[in-house]
Amino acid sequence: MASIFDWANKNLKKANEGISYLTQSIFPLESSFKDPWKRKLFDRMVEDEGYMAFPYTDIFSSKKGELQGVGHSNEDGGRRMGMWATPGEASGLLDEDITEKITKIEDMFPKRYGEMDEGMRSALVDMAFRGNIKGNHKFVKLLREGKRDAAADEYLNHDGYRRSKKAGTGIYGRMDENAALLRRKK
Repeated sequence: MASIFDWANKNLKKANEGISYLTQSIFPLESSFKDPWKRKLFDRMVEDEGYMAFPYTDIFSSKKGELQGVGHSNEDGGRRMGMWATPGEASGLLDEDITEKITKIEDMFPKRYGEMDEGMRSALVDMAFRGNIKGNHKFVKLLREGKRDAAADEYLNHDGYRRSKKAGTGIYGRMDENAALLRRKK
């Protein structure tokens, strides 16, 4: 039996989504990046993550209200937002988060980053944004060796991906897109 708290959380989430949608339609999120690739990456993150004015928790969050804005972590030393994240604040923090993730990928692939096409870099930054890329992952090792197709296959060899695909919900579409970008050659 669902508790009153489950009902309240579900309805608060719907209210947060509605308020966020309305706010973003009046005051759209805008990147300060001049680089067209980074602007495109910004737009992809807004589309994939969505904008939430109030703190929220997703299925991967460990603490209530851990995320806000466009997937920005209010924890882990990240800059905390207030009770309400304005589109301007969320945009600025998304720019900072993207820059941080690009640096992480550059550091992870120091010998290969410069020769990567935009699609591959976009996929890797998206993976870093979601938090599912680490230097010791097998697919990362395969990418370092230049084995793009094998890396894409290994990336999809993931329990969360299989569960999401079977249920027809969640992250599998985003992971499929990333795998396709890993496979694509210049």
